[in-house]
Amino acid sequence: MATISNSTSNTIIVGTSYNDSIENRGDSVTIDAAAGDDSIGNYGSKVSIKGAVGNDSIRNYGALVTIEGSDGNDYIDNIEYTKRNEETGKWETLSSPDNTTINGGNGNDSIFNVDGSNVMINGGAGNDSIENGGSNVTIDAAAGDDTISNGENSNVTIDGGSGNDTIENYGSEVSINGGAGDDSIQNYSDNSTLIGGAGNDTIVNKDSGSAYNMTRYFGRKVSIDGGAGNDLIENGGTYVTINSGEGNDFIINGWYGNYSTINAGSGKDTIENNCGKVTINSGTGNDSINNKATSVIINAGTGNDTIKVESSSNTINGGAGNDRISLGSDAANNLVQYKSGDGNDKIYGFNETSTLQIGGGKGTYSTIESGDDIIVTVGKGKITIVGGMDLDELNIDGAQLLNVTTAPESPITLDSEIKFASASKLTAAVDITGNKLANSIVGGKGNDSLFGEYGADTLSGGKGHDYLNGGAGNDKLYGGDGRDTLFGGAGKDSLYGSAGHDKLYGDSGDDCLNGDTGNDSLDGGDGADKLYGDSGNDSILGGAGNDTLSGGTNNDKLFGEVGNDSLSGGLGNDTLSGGTGNDTLWGDAGKDTFIYDKGDGKDVIYGFEDDDTLKLDGLDFTSSYNSSKGTITLTVDGGTITLKDFTATTFNINDDTYQISGSKLKKTSGLIVGTANAESIFNDSDNATIQALGGNDTVKNYGANVSISGGDDKDLFFNYGDYATLDGNAHRNTIYNFGKGSVIQSKESYSTIWNMGDNAIISTGEFGGDINLRNFPNAVTVKGGTGADYICNNGGKNASLSGGAGNDRITNTTGWGITNFNEKTLRFDGTDEYSYSDESTINGGDGDDVIHNQSGQRVLIYGGSGADSIDTSALGPADVETHYPEENTIYGGAGNDYIFNTGKKSIIYGGSGNDSIFNFADNVTMSGGSGNDDLSGGFDYDKILGDDGNDTLSGYTGNDSLYGGAGNDSLNGGTENDSLWGDAGNDTFYYARGDGKDVIYGFENGDTLTLDGLDFTSSYSKSKGTITLTFDSGSITFKEFTATTFHIDDATYKISGSKLKKQ
Repeated sequence: MATISNSTSNTIIVGTSYNDSIENRGDSVTIDAAAGDDSIGNYGSKVSIKGAVGNDSIRNYGALVTIEGSDGNDYIDNIEYTKRNEETGKWETLSSPDNTTINGGNGNDSIFNVDGSNVMINGGAGNDSIENGGSNVTIDAAAGDDTISNGENSNVTIDGGSGNDTIENYGSEVSINGGAGDDSIQNYSDNSTLIGGAGNDTIVNKDSGSAYNMTRYFGRKVSIDGGAGNDLIENGGTYVTINSGEGNDFIINGWYGNYSTINAGSGKDTIENNCGKVTINSGTGNDSINNKATSVIINAGTGNDTIKVESSSNTINGGAGNDRISLGSDAANNLVQYKSGDGNDKIYGFNETSTLQIGGGKGTYSTIESGDDIIVTVGKGKITIVGGMDLDELNIDGAQLLNVTTAPESPITLDSEIKFASASKLTAAVDITGNKLANSIVGGKGNDSLFGEYGADTLSGGKGHDYLNGGAGNDKLYGGDGRDTLFGGAGKDSLYGSAGHDKLYGDSGDDCLNGDTGNDSLDGGDGADKLYGDSGNDSILGGAGNDTLSGGTNNDKLFGEVGNDSLSGGLGNDTLSGGTGNDTLWGDAGKDTFIYDKGDGKDVIYGFEDDDTLKLDGLDFTSSYNSSKGTITLTVDGGTITLKDFTATTFNINDDTYQISGSKLKKTSGLIVGTANAESIFNDSDNATIQALGGNDTVKNYGANVSISGGDDKDLFFNYGDYATLDGNAHRNTIYNFGKGSVIQSKESYSTIWNMGDNAIISTGEFGGDINLRNFPNAVTVKGGTGADYICNNGGKNASLSGGAGNDRITNTTGWGITNFNEKTLRFDGTDEYSYSDESTINGGDGDDVIHNQSGQRVLIYGGSGADSIDTSALGPADVETHYPEENTIYGGAGNDYIFNTGKKSIIYGGSGNDSIFNFADNVTMSGGSGNDDLSGGFDYDKILGDDGNDTLSGYTGNDSLYGGAGNDSLNGGTENDSLWGDAGNDTFYYARGDGKDVIYGFENGDTLTLDGLDFTSSYSKSKGTITLTFDSGSITFKEFTATTFHIDDATYKISGSKLKKQ
């Protein structure tokens, strides 16, 4: 082991094969640390640093430096060299680490570019952590499951490379490419480009929830490209373009996503839109679109699409394919477009304010009545307006109406009231029986009984609780609204229950039964029947024959009965029983239950999941697992059950839980053991023990008092159970905890923990480690070990943080994502460092600690043993924040805050509550947030935003910009030339003698100008759209005004010719 210190230039330094300590202050130096876990500090410029083999710690403060970590898990810091001026007490920058090249090399490296500009970072192989605080930076994470964070820094390029990467960005004009793998990309700033690349990616573009964003909107003018794979894309920014690319994508356009364009591309996509003035192009595939906002254009493209609109003034084009369009009860003034060749569409909820446009208003069409519906035929396609006969007015925009008929084949149409020649009337249910011909009978609105008898009959019950019997022949029966009973009789019949809780009986023949909406009961009877429950909690019986059963949505019960049947549960928690014969069963989504009885034959179950259950009615079984075929076979009393395409790692059979063990299933008895491979483990039992072992595992636990250990790889835990114990072991894990009273241990390597549960206890283990804690507002206790810990708690109050023994670094903030890299407290080594806000408890523990308070909240500080330095110069009384350093970021949060700032170039955000913000520095941006705020500017240019509430804004000296925001605000620019925007509300503008040349934008009828008794002359320029008031020493110019009357002092003025005239 060598300790080397160099201060000369043009020198070559070579370390030993042991753990060396090297410090260089010379320029144009080459450092080869050689093997060993080395510590290297460089202050010189034009230096080349090579870490070689070993877990090296490299700190660079110089410019024009090349750093190569080589093999090993290296820690690399690229930061400014600062020193406190003993006379002024301020920190001074002595060197900046600009124009640096960093290559992490092999291993799981941690790279921090805190301040450097024009820096190139290559993570190399391994699961690296890269955090950037500089501008004009290029980051290539390369291979591995990497974590990348970019602060509020612009002109940054990020490439995740191969692997499942996690990328966060808070800077503008940033380009992000996730590359190959299932990546997670989160963007919280404007003018960025986000590319997911190959893999099932998650891309989020929205508000950061921190003081990084001072404007009202965020994530604006961003381009998002999901690439190939089944991606999840969530947007919360305006003027955003989303191209989801190939795959079955899920797109959410949330709040503030106005003026955006969504291009879903190919695949079965799901689109949720909550913002107006958006264009949605769903592309090819059977897509699902749910729109809750106004002034939206929907182009569904090709495919059988489902479109739901719950708002007004939208344009809807289903495109080619058989589409389902549903208009909600509050939907009004919607335009539905259709042209020849667009398929057979159905529209639900069409009302008197809706318009159906045919061929751009020039297409020809015809209409017919079908029960309560109206069918509009265009070319070879048709649109069914469900319930159209109940409308007082039907709006169709087309060039020519070809013909109007009541129904095909001139059926008998019965109203609920039938008049006879004697003027007597019958209002009871009707009873109609057909003949030997092919009859078409429409029942009307009563509780009707319709009998088709012989022939291929068509029976429509209409409204009411009807009974329909097709009799002999291939019949079509439509129940309509109400609780209907349909009986097909002999022949190949088609039965449609429609709305209501219906009962459908196929009887003999190969029938097709569709329950549609409602909790329906379907019985196929004899023959090879097809039965579809559709929506509702349905009960479906196949009867005799080889039947096909489909539950649809909700919680259904499917019984194949006799024959070789095919059963598909669909969405919901379904119950499936094949019955006798060799059956095929699919549970699909939901917690499904499969039932097998003695004598049920040789069944095959596809897609068995962790939360599914197999009930054997008390039968004993033997099992065999074929790893090459990926099948499990249970032999049960002369029959078999074969599980194929299963995703389960635990198998719930009767009341027990089983796992694969060798070539068979083994009962776990509360113990769930993983394998050496990556897998998903599910548990919903209490008092269980889960051992994930090797591989990048995903563990989901819903049971209470459960013990979970992660093994030796990068694991993902989701814990929903209370009082669980989670041990991530020694690797970079991600843990989501929703249960209360959980105990979480993250030992040696860097882990991310999302805690939503109360009273959690989190520790780094005996020898220290790294924790990035995202803690929601819950009580949490974090304990460091005896080693050097790095604990980063982002968000949440009432945190108790203890570093324990060792030289620790602890950061506790209310922000999300990247630690505030501009904080000077992160620029030391060898001592503990703390930076915190909110109402937290900090315990330094053993070691030489440095504690800095930057928030002025109610904070309880324990330095612990060791030579501690505690700086509380910014600590004021309760709810008081006092800041002196330059370039502060101050976030008041909730409550009535008092903020006093003397640091120039600061950003201040009051948050919710009635805040008072006083600024005595230059070039400051301040925002009051919600509440009735009092904001005062400083001595030079300030930008002051009142936001919501009745705010008071004062610019004082300097050329200031004041924005009132919502509410009745008071704005006073002060001296020099100011710009003022009142925005919404009845605002009051103040001007006094000597206040300079001010400009007021957007003056409205409800606004008032107070001149402190000054006389003025006025001039109106119609061509420029401005009004100028001239005083003896200044002027006020109205621009972009909407007012027609101008309230000035106690008088009212209007434009008259080229000036204002008092009324």
